[in-house]
Amino acid sequence: MDGDWEEIKKPVKAAKPQQAAVQATQTGGKKGNVLVAGAIAQRSGRYGGPSAATSQTAAHEVQSHASAVANFDFGVDDEREEVKFETFSHTCAQAVKNARMAAEKTQAQLAKMVNEKASTIHELENATGRYNADLVNRIERALNCKIDRGRKKKK
Repeated sequence: MDGDWEEIKKPVKAAKPQQAAVQATQTGGKKGNVLVAGAIAQRSGRYGGPSAATSQTAAHEVQSHASAVANFDFGVDDEREEVKFETFSHTCAQAVKNARMAAEKTQAQLAKMVNEKASTIHELENATGRYNADLVNRIERALNCKIDRGRKKKK
């Protein structure tokens, strides 16, 4: 009966050379006490950082990457372009207002007819809103009139 309860151990297979190469190049995750992040392996120490790198080449990679980020010019200085957009012309704004008044509609009623916000109609009539040809087309259809756009002709 002494031999009935023997411990059975499964033989450990050696990793194939291809699998070993793939395992060495995998990134991310934690293997034992080593945190693998990209091509850099760090020990999970108290402070981490470049001194925690496992080799001198890894420490050099960390330092060169950090200096590259520090020296990068983000182009934010004085290169900001002011974005300008076309607004409704005064002629168009007056034409919409006159057509709306002739149809005896309020800005809110006209906005509902063209499926827009009342503030959009208000901006159009004040010539402060962003030009939208589709909106003017919908107003023309809703009020059954022709609106002068007041835009310059392109040559």
